[in-house]
Amino acid sequence: MLKRRHDALTGSDPCGMIQLHLFAACDGELAPGDARAINTHLAHCAPCRERFAADVSFHVMLRCAVALDEARPALRQRVQLALRECAAQRVSA
Repeated sequence: MLKRRHDALTGSDPCGMIQLHLFAACDGELAPGDARAINTHLAHCAPCRERFAADVSFHVMLRCAVALDEARPALRQRVQLALRECAAQRVSA
């Protein structure tokens, strides 16, 4: 994703491109190369580092505020069965 936009990362506004992907970086959703590009930028850019720290704090706060209830075993089994059936249908199609 970010590698394809290397010119944007090194162009006149690399911070804009980096900041578009900070939430994904917080969640660990970036490809390894993209994560390295973000980390390299953050190592040299205090404003983006501050924004990233704020995003991380927000994610931590959000996870603490939202209670994650675990599904009852019967519901979990039904969902797993439905997912297996969907996977089987895709393989046979």
